[in-house]
Amino acid sequence: MKPISLSKKEKKAILDFSKACLKNSISKPENPILEKRYPVSFSLYKDKQLRGRASIIKPKSNLADSIQKLTKAAAFQDPRFNPVSKEELAELEQEISIFGDYELIQAKSPHEFLNSFELGKHGLLLRKRLISALSLPQEVKEEKLSRMEFVSKLCQKAGLKPLEWWKTNEMNIYRFSVLIIRGDFRKF
Repeated sequence: MKPISLSKKEKKAILDFSKACLKNSISKPENPILEKRYPVSFSLYKDKQLRGRASIIKPKSNLADSIQKLTKAAAFQDPRFNPVSKEELAELEQEISIFGDYELIQAKSPHEFLNSFELGKHGLLLRKRLISALSLPQEVKEEKLSRMEFVSKLCQKAGLKPLEWWKTNEMNIYRFSVLIIRGDFRKF
């Protein structure tokens, strides 16, 4: 087996990268808000079109760790898109959606249910046994969805039939508000 050989420049690049990873892993966030736990979604857009999205609906770590994981997931692991390239960064916009408390929707009729959330303001979380699905309020504007389409899409994300949300008592649907923070990568 031939021994590996690296230049001084390559060795330095590896060491510098390792130091940056370690520093980012052990440094405390500069703002206390980043140490709190929130459900959160991270989205990337290119030319106002979704380019990647990932969400954490039940956080196990602080906001700083969640955003770090979601940034990578949205950029490189969203199966709907090719991984983000370095050349694209300056063209991308980021959107961080921090979720408020989940409120269980308890309705006695489909009409009451469909009027229990504000379209474009509330997100929806569906839970059925081990299945979860999430729809963000901004999807309404992005895809020009009606109330029925918004709920049907939520069911489809969970692998359920579009109208199954009303035909079963085995699932819970929650509404939540979202605080949206936007920025770009032009100075990256």
